Amino acid sequence: MKVTNGLEMLEVKTEMFGTPRTIYMALLRDGDTALLVDTGYPGQFAAVRQAIEAAGVALNRIHNAIITHHDIDHIGGLPGLRAALPQPPRVLAHEVEAAYIRGEKTPLKLAALEANLASLPQDRADFYQKLKSAFQASFTPVDETLADGQVLPWCGGVQVVHTPGHTLGHICLYLPQGKTLIAGDALTMQDGALARPNPAINYDTQMCGESLRKLARFDIETVVSYHGGLFRGDATRRIAELAEA
Repeated sequence: MKVTNGLEMLEVKTEMFGTPRTIYMALLRDGDTALLVDTGYPGQFAAVRQAIEAAGVALNRIHNAIITHHDIDHIGGLPGLRAALPQPPRVLAHEVEAAYIRGEKTPLKLAALEANLASLPQDRADFYQKLKSAFQASFTPVDETLADGQVLPWCGGVQVVHTPGHTLGHICLYLPQGKTLIAGDALTMQDGALARPNPAINYDTQMCGESLRKLARFDIETVVSYHGGLFRGDATRRIAELAEA
């Protein structure tokens, strides 16, 4: 669905290790080029491709992919995207996050499981092995590293906002022309309202709050949340409330 000029939200029904999931991906359109924000779960790119084409965008128009952070549900579709295009898209990510996406550093959630591997129950140990294999298949080069405050030359200017907490190099993208925030996992939706991400899956929940205070300084009316979808309203006020919650 169209969110604002140049921005589509893709509702993608997929699964992770057999569990059904729905994610909401952002697709930026500017002239003859398109840019995908995050790429979905491993082995599920066919569903992402279907959503892109249903939005009226030919897959070969995608020349760039921005990764908000390195969690497997955000980088897992990169191999499928690269394989589906005659020319692999350029991959962009925050300078801190790039080492995780390339596989130079152990992904944070994988490292957390590894730290307790000897004491994990069998189902969690099995999950660890599946997750490790999924990451190993998803690591990819990063062509350009991004910095906080950088303005990207699409859709009238897209501002990179470094929002650490969920991961160390997590970013959001702000489109000032439409007062719209592509939130990644910095915000979720619960019962139709913006909410904080589950603290159990954050790297540093206090850091998450500081990042929300930073976001509350922007004039935001619309939020695209990867897990939850679209929020319209006084998003700035709600984000400020969540920052102090």
